[in-house]
Amino acid sequence: MASTAAEERLPAAVTGNPRWLLRLAARRWLDALAPRRWLVVSLAIGLASRLAVLAVGYVGLPLVPDNPAFVRATYSNHPFLDRWYEWDASWYAAIATRGYQAAGDMAPSVAFWPLLPLLESVFGRPLLLLFTGMHPAEAVAWAGMAVVFVAFLVGCVLLYHVVLEDHGPDVARRTVTCLAFAPGAVYYTAVYPAALLLVGVAGCFWALRQERWAMAGLAGLWAALAQVPGCLLVFPFAWEYARRRRGRIGLSSLWVLLIPLGPALWLAYLWTLTGDLLAPVTAAYNLWPHHSAWPWETFVAHARAVLSNPTHFALGLLNLATALTALGASAWALRAGHASWGIWGLAVMALYLSVPAAEPFEGIVRYSLPVLPLWLLLARLARRPLVEAATIGTLGMFLGLLTVLYLNSFWVA
Repeated sequence: MASTAAEERLPAAVTGNPRWLLRLAARRWLDALAPRRWLVVSLAIGLASRLAVLAVGYVGLPLVPDNPAFVRATYSNHPFLDRWYEWDASWYAAIATRGYQAAGDMAPSVAFWPLLPLLESVFGRPLLLLFTGMHPAEAVAWAGMAVVFVAFLVGCVLLYHVVLEDHGPDVARRTVTCLAFAPGAVYYTAVYPAALLLVGVAGCFWALRQERWAMAGLAGLWAALAQVPGCLLVFPFAWEYARRRRGRIGLSSLWVLLIPLGPALWLAYLWTLTGDLLAPVTAAYNLWPHHSAWPWETFVAHARAVLSNPTHFALGLLNLATALTALGASAWALRAGHASWGIWGLAVMALYLSVPAAEPFEGIVRYSLPVLPLWLLLARLARRPLVEAATIGTLGMFLGLLTVLYLNSFWVA
C-alpha cells in the first residue's frame, strides 16, 4: 500500500517513465516472492546445477575421446540425449518399454527396482499421443529425463524446507547447494532413480518432523520403491515415532508398514514371474561382482587397497574421502540433535559396505548422495564466504570431471 500511495503522489511524467514502472513492477514482484523465498532459492539452486551439468557435459564431449570399448544403444535422433541412457539407465528404459522378464536378454531386469521404469512408461505414453511417429523408446527417453529433472527439483525444495526449520535459510541454502554440486550429483541428471530416492527421503524426514505419520509412511513407500536404501527408512521412522510420542505406541505406528509394503508386493510379483522370492538379489549376485562382508572389513580392506596404490585407484581416493566424511557426518548427527538422520546415514553406508564390489569403494559417490548429514555438516562448516566458495568449487570441479567421464563411458558408479 505504501508503494501505491507513493506512486499516486508522483507526477504523471514520472509515473509514465517506462524505467520507473519496470523498477516498481520488479520491486512488487520481489515483495510478493519474499514469503516464498524458501521455494525460490531451492528451485534456483536445483535448476542452476542441472543446467551447469548439461552445459559441462555438452561442452566436454568433444574434448574427451569416446571409450572405444563401449557399445552404445540408440534411443532417439539426439545423440546427447542417448548419452544419458548408458549403464543402468538403459536397463530402466528397457523395463519401461518391455517390462520385467525372467529369461532371455531381459533376465537381469529383475535386479532393478520398479518406480523409475513405471514413471518412464506412464509419462512416455502421452508423448506418443502428442508426437505422432515418435518411437516408444524415444518417448521413454524424454519422459525419463523429465521425471528425473522434476524429481530433483522437488527433492531440493523438500530438503531446503527440512533444514530451514532447524538451521535457518543460510544453512539450508548451503546444504542444498552442496548436494546439488556433489561429485556424484551427475546421477541427478542421468536417468537413475537417485532423484526419486531423494524425494522420498527428504519428504519422509519432513513429515516425521511434523508428526504426520501417514505422510511419512507414504514418502517412505515412494523411496522404498525407488531404490533399496529406501527400505531403511523404517529405522528413522521408528526412532522419531518413539521419541516424539515418548514410547506411547498407537495405531498411527502402523503407517511405518507402508515402507516395506511396496517392495514386498513387487517381490511377490517377481516371484510369480521367476519362481524366486529374492529374484533381485539373485540377479545382482549372478551378474555383478559383489560379495557379502562385514561393513568394517570392507572399509579396512578397501582403504588399504586405495592408500597402498593411490595412482592406480585415483578415483578411489575420492570414494574413500566420501565414505569417511559420510560416516563421520552420520556419527556427528547422532550427537548434534539429528539422531534419526544419523541412524539413516549409518544404515545406508552399512548397507553398501556390506555388499562391496571388486573396485575399492566403487559407487560410494553415488550411494552417499542420500546421506543427508553429509551435506548438512558441510553446510555448517562452510559458514565463511571463502570456505563456502572453496567447498562448492571443489565439489563442482569433481562433478564436472565425473560428468564428462560418465558421458564418454569411462566411469560409472
